[in-house]
Formats: sequence, structure tokens, C-alpha cells
Amino acid sequence: MYARLPKVYRDESRTQGLDRLELIRFLQVAQTLTVHHGALAFLLGINALRASEAAAVRIEDYSETLRGHRVIHLVGKGDKPATMPVTVPVLRVLEACRGTVQRDA
Repeated sequence: MYARLPKVYRDESRTQGLDRLELIRFLQVAQTLTVHHGALAFLLGINALRASEAAAVRIEDYSETLRGHRVIHLVGKGDKPATMPVTVPVLRVLEACRGTVQRDA
């Protein structure tokens, strides 16, 4: 009997991600702009969302708790629904953003 091995794709991309210190600085600078910039930066940097996914996040998308953890619902690559946990730092900036939305309304 033969086993079919999964295909291994080499990453041809030359794009490099941020190192730890660059990410920290990115998050710090974004928070000095507006709470909205901070929230977007945290979704991109901590949750590793794509730009379109992060920009589409609404308050209703992260209001649910599953198994004791706050989660965010989003539409991922290929229009596939996805659910991922929200870390405490990300939740803090999202809640700060939510507070400004409620005051502006």
C-alpha cells in the first residue's frame, strides 16, 4: 500500500516580517495616533489578520465568548468564515475603540 505525502510548497516570498522590537514600536506609534489606529495595528500585529480582515472588524464581531475566551468572527481568505481567540491586549484596544465609537454616536 502506498501513502500519498502532502505537497510541500517552498515559500518564494522575500517579504520579511517585523522582529519583536519593530512590532513593539509599530504598536506604540499606532496608539499615539488614534485609538482606531491602535486597534488596527493590534489586529494586524498580534492576531496576524490580513489588512482587509482587520479593516472589516465590527464591534459585533468580537462580542461572543466561547469556552471562557472572547473570540472574533471574521471572513478569512477565500471568503471562509473564521473564529479566533482575542488576546487581552487586543481586547483592551478594541474596547478603547468601542468607547470612542459610543461617545461619538
